[in-house]
Formats: sequence, structure tokens, C-alpha cells
Amino acid sequence: MRHGKRATLKQKMRIKALGLDPTEWLVCKDCSVVFQIVSKVTGEVKNFQRS
Repeated sequence: MRHGKRATLKQKMRIKALGLDPTEWLVCKDCSVVFQIVSKVTGEVKNFQRS
């Protein structure tokens, strides 16, 4: 399982815009190319490409 960090307010807004609950997700990577989050409960990793 990847280790994530708590999301900032801006990241929480992005997670909510993706239709997910920000309290259940941690941020692994947030760079200009990819936004990667991991579930606190299941450990599932989701990658979202930046445009």
C-alpha cells in the first residue's frame, strides 16, 4: 500500500469534484502530470491525468 498524506483544502475540492468523499482519500502524488490518491479503507490507488 502506498503512503499518502492528508489533502489540502484545494486538493479536497478537486477530490470532491471527481465525485469522491475527501475524508476517505489520501493524496500520494500531486504534480503537473498526475493526481494520485489512495483509499484509507481499501488501499485502492486511483490516478487522474491532468490536462
